[in-house]
Amino acid sequence: MPRVRTVIDGVEYADEGHEEYPVRIGGTGRLADGTEFARVMHEFGDGPDGLRIRLTIQFPANAPEHVFVGHQRHFACEFTNWLEGAHAQA
Repeated sequence: MPRVRTVIDGVEYADEGHEEYPVRIGGTGRLADGTEFARVMHEFGDGPDGLRIRLTIQFPANAPEHVFVGHQRHFACEFTNWLEGAHAQA
């Protein structure tokens, strides 16, 4: 069976998404010359204890390892800051 792909705003992602995360946002990362280097798909849903988030970024398979690890750290910082800010406003 062929893998289903998700399309957000005309951009195709090599991921089918997940039903338990019904809200999806996506985008592409591009260099100054317009070359695409990444596709981003973030999914959001309600969980038993509140918000659930699934963060996805697709880099070329031959990207160096530090790109993957660096983006994991970026996600950790970015989303921790957002959640702390939201909690402070509650």
